[in-house]
Amino acid sequence: MMDFEMSTGGFAAAIPLVERVARGEAPLAGEGSSRGRHGRVGGDVDNPASAAAKSRHVTFSMVSRVAGLLVWFLSLSVALCAAQDSAVFVLPERTPAPSFTLPDLSGRSVSSVAFAGKVVVLSFGATWCPTCTSELQSLENLQARFPNDLLVYFVALDGRGERDVKPFMVKHGHRLPVLLDPQMAVAREHGIRWVPVTLVIDRQGVVVGRAIGPREWDAKEAIDLVRSLVSR
Repeated sequence: MMDFEMSTGGFAAAIPLVERVARGEAPLAGEGSSRGRHGRVGGDVDNPASAAAKSRHVTFSMVSRVAGLLVWFLSLSVALCAAQDSAVFVLPERTPAPSFTLPDLSGRSVSSVAFAGKVVVLSFGATWCPTCTSELQSLENLQARFPNDLLVYFVALDGRGERDVKPFMVKHGHRLPVLLDPQMAVAREHGIRWVPVTLVIDRQGVVVGRAIGPREWDAKEAIDLVRSLVSR
């Protein structure tokens, strides 16, 4: 499994470009260059036709590069997830989950302190990640199986927060509670370096399961795991 530092470069640096291409937005000509930001491309200020041609070339070049990045990112995501055994949970050394507070889609602050005494499933992902969103229905089904003792949240890392996440959830009819982590601060604290990653936390606030890649959360193994935790 390849992992990426989320603080600088790697995964975190790629996300804004990937999100924009996923939304169908092309980067501006010369973006990232002070000359491009001020509407100048090259030195042909007195030759509008030449400047326009160069502008189109820069735009096409950048779109091609970003599109290539998107294809690479999604292909790698699918390949890495396919390499995981979807029936197996990765159980790390058990440690207390870091406390946090994040807003939900209504803007209300949700604190992990309120999770005390409950089994919690936190699915870290983003709406532009197909393998992340493929889990949402099975996560909803899992929540429905244990309505009183289990809390399931989709922790969305979309950079634009509610503006991207809420329309997606409404469009696809998902009712899973969402927490917004656009700066990836909570993801970073939980050691998340790829998506999707799902954490299973017991009633004592200890991380007992860590699934890297998509899972069928309404399958027997997931149900048995949660049942064993809620019965304690």
